[in-house]
Amino acid sequence: MARTYRPGDRVFAFTDTPDLVLSLVCTAAQQWGVTVFDFAEKKAAITEHSEPSLEQAKRFVATFVLDRYKLDVSEVAWREVLVIRPSGPSG
Repeated sequence: MARTYRPGDRVFAFTDTPDLVLSLVCTAAQQWGVTVFDFAEKKAAITEHSEPSLEQAKRFVATFVLDRYKLDVSEVAWREVLVIRPSGPSG
């Protein structure tokens, strides 16, 4: 069964050479924001891009990084950060 992601959940990866952070953030149901941060340049290489699924966002990042940095990240180890939400009403 596929994991259900909710707004605020994040999936990210790091590369060593070049020193990049690949960040995918669930911004809404079926919507993933994409950021690639380049530590050497100390700025985001891309922001304000979104894709309709996590897999499409990963493919977009892989293509972007290959085109811009000539680096194949198809086998990068993605990590998840899921927002912890209460399971029931609080109070």
